[in-house]
Amino acid sequence: MGYEITLEEIDQGNIDAFRAQVDQALADPVDGVAVLDLHRVTYMGSAGIRVLLEGHARSAEGGPRIVVVDAQPIVRRLFEITGFGDLLEPHPDQHR
Repeated sequence: MGYEITLEEIDQGNIDAFRAQVDQALADPVDGVAVLDLHRVTYMGSAGIRVLLEGHARSAEGGPRIVVVDAQPIVRRLFEITGFGDLLEPHPDQHR
């Protein structure tokens, strides 16, 4: 379940590819939710956080809600440190 992000590292060098994957997930939500499966992602820089914040802003404007599942511990920690964990919820149907 969810749109699998295929990038292992997300930084300024591949941010356009990440943005395209997030946009695709937002374009094809399930029950109003765009589920992003981040199990492959081992690093996310501030550029990745910015893309997720942009997606969250779209949901505040009536777009689908973004939910992250299966984030690696280091990526989850980034969400906690930046306060971004409050914006995204773990999806209850999928855990690794």
